[in-house]
Amino acid sequence: PAPRSWPDAAMIVREMNERAFPAFSDAQWEEIAHDVFDERKGRPVRAYDRKIARAFGSIDLSRPVPDLWPQFIALGQVPAFVLRGANSDVLSAETLEAMVERHPNLRTLTVPDQGHAPVLKEPDTVETIGAFLAAND
Repeated sequence: PAPRSWPDAAMIVREMNERAFPAFSDAQWEEIAHDVFDERKGRPVRAYDRKIARAFGSIDLSRPVPDLWPQFIALGQVPAFVLRGANSDVLSAETLEAMVERHPNLRTLTVPDQGHAPVLKEPDTVETIGAFLAAND
């Protein structure tokens, strides 16, 4: 649905994402609305590239997913960082654990009470990412 106002935009974003981000306050939902909508002619409009959604249309879910573990393992000497929301329906805790087992230079952060993708506004999250980047500059 197209929002008519910023409070309406916040309500839409909340309704679509509340299960993945149950701890967000009203103020946080309003802030997220301003992150995912632009303003045109005084009204919020979605601010994303519609071509992104088209890419998913070519995925054939009836076919097996390719095994990408060999490529992932080949990157084992490269420092890498995975940020996961604890409520993610995209990256499971089990898959993350398997990634850690296969990659000796993998650092991870699981953000509590957030889904996919975690919001990069929590101080602990920003500090952890910053420390990883500084250590691997």
